[in-house]
This record gives sequence, structure tokens and C-alpha cells, in this order.
Amino acid sequence: MLVASQNLDYRKILSHEADEIAKLRHSLAGLNIRWDSDSLGDYASKQETRQYSTDSTSKASSEGADTRAALDLDTVERQGQIIESLSAEGFSERSGNVYSSFVKSRSLPFKQVPHRIGLPDFDVVVAPDFAPNPGLHGIFISAGEVMSITLAIKEGNTAGQWQIEKQKDYSSEEQLVDYVTLMSAGFELPE
Repeated sequence: MLVASQNLDYRKILSHEADEIAKLRHSLAGLNIRWDSDSLGDYASKQETRQYSTDSTSKASSEGADTRAALDLDTVERQGQIIESLSAEGFSERSGNVYSSFVKSRSLPFKQVPHRIGLPDFDVVVAPDFAPNPGLHGIFISAGEVMSITLAIKEGNTAGQWQIEKQKDYSSEEQLVDYVTLMSAGFELPE
């Protein structure tokens, strides 16, 4: 991730240059990070069109898009930093996955989970070592919080919603890694 983020020119992304957006899209795909708004390709071409318009409505739309792009860029940078911190501790293979009681490998890509009902906003998900009950279990990380969240599933039944089992605020990279490590193994968190 570090190499991918160093190869991106964020000023060009903010100015909606199609080539740089394509590089960003490739980096995100390599990390299994979903882009929730328009596809990046459409995004770049729409922004290029808006950039050259002179009417005030288009200018306001373009400024709104610039703000959204900056916020999305902050999210991408934060996700990259989280993944980089966790990779140094051996979690790179687990990033973007959840633990599943029902697959042989016990790891399931998050994009294949049956639903997201009950999940809070998060930046990164990491598969832990276990599930406390039959179903799915993930360590979900946001800008300042680590959460152990489960989705109980009875064989073939996806009823129910994700439930937060544990959550803890963190204020440093070291705390983040410590809490993910402890939650992943099912240990209690320090007070």
C-alpha cells in the first residue's frame, strides 16, 4: 500500500485528471476497497466536463465535487495508513476479510457477506482468528475506534444484523495495532 500511495499524485486526483484517477482506481482495486459513489472512471470524465463549464450552477457542482473528492481522498489516505500499520504486524492477508464459520479457509472476503445491516461506518475490516458464535466475525476499524462485530448465522439463514461485541477508542497507531491483535485473538482489552 505504501508503494501504491507514494505513486499517486493527489493534486492531480483533486484536479480530476483521468490518468491519475485510473491509477487510484487500480490501487483501490488491489486493496479490495469499494468506491461507494460513481465509478472512478465516470467520476473523472464527469469532473473534466464540469471543469470547463462557466455557468455558476456547474461551478457550484464542481466545488461540491471537489469537497467530496477531498473527503474521499482523506478516507483513502486513512485506510492506507491503517492497512500499512496492520501489515507491519502480519494482518495484511486478513485485510478486507471477515472470519466465517462456514468456509473451509475460515476467511471470507467482506464483499461476499450477505448484508451490512447494523454495521457502523468504518474504514477497514480485518478477519480475526475466530467467531464467538457460528457466523461471521470482523474487526472493524474507523478513524478512532476498533470494533469487534459479529453476524450470527445459523446454517443457511442470514436473518439478523451485525452486533457490536466490543469496541475501544484508540489514539495512536500502537494502540490500534494492540487492540486489533487482542480482539483478533479474543482477549480482553485493557481498561
